[in-house]
Amino acid sequence: MPFQLKLGLVFSTLVALAACQPKEQGEVHVQVVASAPLAPDQIIVAASPAQGDRTGKFAIAPTFDSAASFSQGLAAVEQNGKWGYIDKVGRMVIDPQFGSARKFAANGLAQVVVGGTGGRWVEGRLVPDGKHGYINKQGKFLVNPQFDDAQEFSEKLAPVRVGDFDTGKWGFVDEEGKMVIEPQFSDVGGFLRGTATVVVGDKTNRKLGLIDRNGKFILNPEFDGLLRSEDSELIAYAVSGKWGVMDAKLNVLITPQFDDMRPFSGSLAPVRIGGYAPGKWGYIDSSGKIVINPQFDRANPFVDGRAAIYVGDVLKGKWGFIDATGKTVVSPQFAWPPGYFSEGLSAVIVGDSTDTGALGYIDKQGKYAINPQFGAFFGSSFSEGLAVVRVGDAKTGKFGYINR
Repeated sequence: MPFQLKLGLVFSTLVALAACQPKEQGEVHVQVVASAPLAPDQIIVAASPAQGDRTGKFAIAPTFDSAASFSQGLAAVEQNGKWGYIDKVGRMVIDPQFGSARKFAANGLAQVVVGGTGGRWVEGRLVPDGKHGYINKQGKFLVNPQFDDAQEFSEKLAPVRVGDFDTGKWGFVDEEGKMVIEPQFSDVGGFLRGTATVVVGDKTNRKLGLIDRNGKFILNPEFDGLLRSEDSELIAYAVSGKWGVMDAKLNVLITPQFDDMRPFSGSLAPVRIGGYAPGKWGYIDSSGKIVINPQFDRANPFVDGRAAIYVGDVLKGKWGFIDATGKTVVSPQFAWPPGYFSEGLSAVIVGDSTDTGALGYIDKQGKYAINPQFGAFFGSSFSEGLAVVRVGDAKTGKFGYINR
C-alpha cells in the first residue's frame, strides 16, 4: 500500500510537509539535462498497461483536461468541465457529470459533487460549492448529494459538513448515509484504527482531540496539533508550541520539547530543533533519541526506506533523499519537492520553474527510471501501475497515464 499521511489535523504554522546534507562519498548524484516536454505528435501509446515495464509509455493517451490517480481500478478524469471515471484501458465507465470527484475508497464508494458554480480554496484544497454525496463503481448514488462538504470514507465512516465553511459543523455518516455522529465539530479527519481527530472551537481558539466510533472523546480536545499515520501507532501532539509523543494507549512517551514535528513512519519521525528559519530538522526514534542529527532545513517522513530532505534557504535550497541511517543517497538538486516513493519510484521536477521544467521518475538509488519529459506538476505518483502525467503547458495541456 502506498504510504499515506493521515494528518490528524494541524492548524496555523504547525503544519508544513517538505524535504540534505553535503555530498558524501559513494552517493548518487543525478545529473540530467531535461528533455523538452512532449508535444502531442510525439506521444507513444502502449498496447496495454505493462507492470514493471519502466518505459514511461502512454497506457492511456493524454486526452483529459485533468485527471487523478487510480484507486480500486478506476480513476477520476475531467472533460469539458465535468468529472467522470475511466478504467485501466481508458474506457469511460461513469460518464462525466460531476462538478468534482475523488478516488474510490476501499469500500468501493467515491465522493462526488453535484451542482454549484465553482468553490473556494481553503487550506490548500478547492472546496466545491455544490452538494456532496457518494457513488458506487456503477455510478449509482448510495448516499445522495446533500452535504456542503465531505471527505473520503475510511473504516466505513465518512466525514461530512452541514452548513457553510465558516459556520457549518462536521459529523460522520455510514455507508447508507445515516448520520451516526451528529455534526458538532469545527473540522475533522477520517477514522484511523478506530478513532478520528476532531477540532472544537472557533478560528481563534481551536483545540484538537480524538473520538471513538460513537463520537465519544477518548482524548479530550486540549491540543494544538495531533499527527498520525498509517505506518505507526504513535501520535505526535503539540501543546503551547512544543511537540511530544504518545503511544496507542495515549500514554505520554516523550514530553513536549520539539519546535516542530512530522508524523512517525515506522520507527522514525522528523523533528525540528530551533525556530523556523534558524532551526534544523533531524529524526528521532520512539524513545525521543535523536538518531539522525538535526542538519536539514526541511524533512519529510520516511517512505519505503527513503526520506526527502531540503538544504538551503527558502528560495535557493534543493531537495534530495536520505536513507534510514542519515546517509545521502540522492544529493540535493531538485528545486521542487519530490513525490513520496510509490511502487519504487518518486516523481521529480527538473528545472527551477514549473512553467519550463520537466517531470520524470527516479528509483531509490537516484537513477532515472523514466527521463524528465512531461509537463511539471505535483501529485503524479504511481498507483496501481499507472501515473498521471501532462503533455503541454499548464493552461492547454492534456493529461494521460503512463506505465512503469
